[in-house]
Amino acid sequence: MEAVRRQDRIFAEGLIGIANALVECAPLYVMCDVQDIGAVVDSSNLRKDALFLYDRYPGGMGYAQRCADAIEELMQAVYSVVSKCPCENGCPSCVGSAIPAFAMTDLDSSTRGRMPDKEGALVILREMLGEVRSQELRVES
Repeated sequence: MEAVRRQDRIFAEGLIGIANALVECAPLYVMCDVQDIGAVVDSSNLRKDALFLYDRYPGGMGYAQRCADAIEELMQAVYSVVSKCPCENGCPSCVGSAIPAFAMTDLDSSTRGRMPDKEGALVILREMLGEVRSQELRVES
């Protein structure tokens, strides 16, 4: 979170970009439709911005769990999509639009209308992926 602030970015807007890209990439890893999974950035319960990934079916279908099981590969894919997009500031192809399709029916989405931030998303993803790699290096040592 501190790295995002140092870049003069808004953490929640970076998370929104990650959430949008995550929902688009997840079907490639968990064999579901893009409408089967949802993501929301919310701070009301934890008092900190957090990204929640969930199954869009009552009782769940196990898609969010499968995403959690493949989280490193999935986040690497999200990073690849966002970082390789030729746009400068984010677009519907990488970090999505201000109101993604999955948010239209999510009444608890407090982030509607906020712009996803490509650079903020990349800063967060680099931090996340760097932490995963440093943990792997410690385990191997």
